[in-house]
Amino acid sequence: MVVDALDEAGLGSNGNVLGLPKSLPPGVFLVLSQQPVSVPLHTYPYPRTVSLSPGDPHNLADVATYLSGVARRPAVAGQLRARGYSEDRFVQVLQEKSAGNWMYLSFIVREIQEGQRSPLDLEGLPLGLVGYYAEYWGRWRRQPEWDRLYAPLLAALAAAREAASLEQLRRWAGLDVEEYRLKRLLQEE
Repeated sequence: MVVDALDEAGLGSNGNVLGLPKSLPPGVFLVLSQQPVSVPLHTYPYPRTVSLSPGDPHNLADVATYLSGVARRPAVAGQLRARGYSEDRFVQVLQEKSAGNWMYLSFIVREIQEGQRSPLDLEGLPLGLVGYYAEYWGRWRRQPEWDRLYAPLLAALAAAREAASLEQLRRWAGLDVEEYRLKRLLQEE
């Protein structure tokens, strides 16, 4: 079983995060990821911890391998050819800009593949995940409905400390918007 962001999961009645059992059945293995914070997890056998670092040479090698494959995808390869970028240049720039962060890569690669960054300007890509988020939210702030819809919804999402229904989010944000529109906004955008 693979679980990401274990540090964001709640405790079960048995005191273990996600209510995971104290003893795992034979043949069951957990692959868990979490931020470097304490998470209540008491299982037998006790989990073996492996720390991953974005700058680790093994991670950077994985990033380079992944990006080489991405550069060969037709939608990406066409953009690279159109701008005169080599595969090596693509890999080098994205490896540097991402600083080994896979979340950054997932966002940027998706946008490149979907043509949202066409014409492709490798040097103009944001630096790091913080740079990506700053650019992303900067685009949203220019939307006509930023003050009336997007900012209040984002504030409600940021302040929520528990799962919330669409209706609850709408009330917290003080929004007078149709449920279908709110649902589309949250699911698609």
